[in-house]
Amino acid sequence: MAGGDSLPSNGAANETPNFLTGGFDVIQATAATCELCDEVAAILYIVQGLLLMGANFLILIAILHSSTLRRKKEYVMVAGLALVDGMGGVATLTAGVGRLQIVLSTDENVLVSRVHCLLRPWNLLFIWTDPLAHIVPLVIGFDRLLAVAGPLLYVELTYRYTVALLSGVLVFWSFNVITGVVLTLPYTQPEVGSLCYTAWSLQPDYYLYHVCIAAIADVLSIPTCVVVLCLVRRTNTIYPAGSNSGQENMRRTRRITITLGLASLFTAVFYTVPLIGKLVAGYYVSDETMSMILPFTFLVNSINQLANFFLYTTRHKEVRRAVLHFVSCKKIRHA
Repeated sequence: MAGGDSLPSNGAANETPNFLTGGFDVIQATAATCELCDEVAAILYIVQGLLLMGANFLILIAILHSSTLRRKKEYVMVAGLALVDGMGGVATLTAGVGRLQIVLSTDENVLVSRVHCLLRPWNLLFIWTDPLAHIVPLVIGFDRLLAVAGPLLYVELTYRYTVALLSGVLVFWSFNVITGVVLTLPYTQPEVGSLCYTAWSLQPDYYLYHVCIAAIADVLSIPTCVVVLCLVRRTNTIYPAGSNSGQENMRRTRRITITLGLASLFTAVFYTVPLIGKLVAGYYVSDETMSMILPFTFLVNSINQLANFFLYTTRHKEVRRAVLHFVSCKKIRHA
C-alpha cells in the first residue's frame, strides 16, 4: 500500500480493540510511557512524505514528459501507480506536519469526534490512497496476465485502454469513499484521540472493510504475479524469428512484466507480513506498547513505494533516460 497512515499502508493505527477505540485511558497511558514517541513519529512522517513525493512524482512527471513513454500502455500503468504513491506521500507529509503541531501545542490528549478526524486533510487523502496503493498493483497484475497470456490481443490495445482501466478503478473506489463518509457522519461525539489516525476517522465496521480490501488485494496479487512470472519464463517468443519489431516488443513486455510483478510482490510482502505480525502481537502485547510501536510501522510498509523508484530506473533505460532528461531540463531526442 504502495503509502499511508492506516493499517493498509504506512500503518499508524492499531488493530487491538482498545487502541482502535482511541479512548482516553489508552491515550494517557501512552503519553506517560513514551513522551516523545508521537513527536518522533510525526517528524518521521514528514521525512517519509518528502521522500515518497520526490521519488514517485519524479517518475510520474518524467513519464508524462516523454512523448514516447506516455503512449505506452505499460508505462501509463507505472505512472498511475506513481501518482497513487506520490499522493500517499502528500498525505503522509500533511499528517506529519499536522500531528507535530498538535503534539507541540499539547492538545494530543484531547478527545475529538470521528467526523473531526475524517475532515483532517491527511485522512481525506489517506482514505483514497491507502486502498488504491494495493488495488492498483492487483490491476497491474491482471494487466500483465493479459499481456503474457494473450500477447497478440494485447499488442493491439492502445494506451487509452490503460487510461480507461485506471479510471474505472478510481470510479469504483469513489463509491466506496462516499459510502465510508456517509457511514461516519453520525459519529459526532468526542471519543478518539486528536492525533486522528485513520482508524479513528472512520466508522469502525467500514474501517475493517477498508483494511480487508487492501489485504484481499495483496493476497490476490501474490498468486497472480507468480503465475505471470512463470508464464514469462516459459515464453520464448510469440513472433516469427524474422520480425525484429515483434521481438523487441516481446522483450520490452517481458522486462516491464517482471518489473511490475516484482513491484506488486513487494507491495504484498511489505504490507501482508507486517499486518499478520500486528494481528498476532495484538493478543500478546499491551495496548500501551502497541500504541508506541505501531506509529513507526509505516517505515516498513512504505519500503516498496520508495524501492519502486530504483526498480524502474535500474531495470528500464527508457525511464532512467526520461528521469535524467527531465532533471537536467533537456528535451528527449527520439531516433
